[in-house]
Amino acid sequence: MASIQPTKLKRTSLFACITMCGLFLGMTSCKDIIEEDITTEIPVMILPMAGDTISEYSHFSWQPLEGATHYRLQIYSPSFANPALIAFDSTTSATSVFVSLVPNDYQYKLTALNNGYSSLPLGPISFKVDTIAGSQAQINLMTPVSSSYYNASFNGFFSWSALSGVSSFEFSLRSGTNYQTGTILHSQNAIVSSNVTVNSVTYTDGNYVWGVKAYLSNNTSTETFIGTFQIDATNPVTPTLVSPVNSANVNSPVTFSWSNAADVGVIQSPVSSVIEVANDEAFTDIVDTETTTNTSTQLTLSAGSYYWRVYNIDEAGNQGSYSPTRQLVVN
Repeated sequence: MASIQPTKLKRTSLFACITMCGLFLGMTSCKDIIEEDITTEIPVMILPMAGDTISEYSHFSWQPLEGATHYRLQIYSPSFANPALIAFDSTTSATSVFVSLVPNDYQYKLTALNNGYSSLPLGPISFKVDTIAGSQAQINLMTPVSSSYYNASFNGFFSWSALSGVSSFEFSLRSGTNYQTGTILHSQNAIVSSNVTVNSVTYTDGNYVWGVKAYLSNNTSTETFIGTFQIDATNPVTPTLVSPVNSANVNSPVTFSWSNAADVGVIQSPVSSVIEVANDEAFTDIVDTETTTNTSTQLTLSAGSYYWRVYNIDEAGNQGSYSPTRQLVVN
């Protein structure tokens, strides 16, 4: 009778693991069944790359490796073959860490792990840490404008000022308001232009922070220059007209007023109201338009019959619905 050989299975459910452990008792272990064998895999680093010169407090990031649950990053100085300093040796379930290093020559190794297996290590990879004061090389972040609001149509275009003597730029986009702790949405290095378009991210309501660092041709680098922006993808509320009441007879100047309910969006960019007054109900002949941050305004109108309505627009460029239309007669 042919013997049954133990088999390693990927992503096996707990029920299947219990069943298989019962069937193969004495021939294999549960860790062989439940964990993916990654012993022939090698992690892929994103930042820094071999030969990079980075600042004293820098970001190390890598691509997730299928089957891995955590990663071990080791940083030695000046090298693993001749270690004078173990600068960093830690295991994390994340795919990025920030590390503070003094200026020197370094090497790193990255190993992917799960509860049953270890991958082949990436490295040793050589890099250098150096200090460049921000005043020596200034990067001006241009778009998106820092601390500004954008709506859901934001096109993901980021730009910054060009610098002389730059070999490449490093870019990172994160969610949240803190660059060091924000969740990385996109990272890219070896950028030779002063802009990048990130269209792989879905820009939903929330806070975003981005940073750019330049690598100079003299083998030094600048600090990371950081900007923030907010996405407000929710339209403002529809105004409720208060006065004059419909079909009112009034004297000029006319005081118009309305109310606005609370904004329901996650990001609540400042809202302005736009009042329109027209000669006709279809508003093809608008005689007066005014934008205000208040919920009332006073307009001087000639004697006659008019129609009026109000809508809201926020600083991100979202426009809400028109209020119902009211008629009035100016004496």
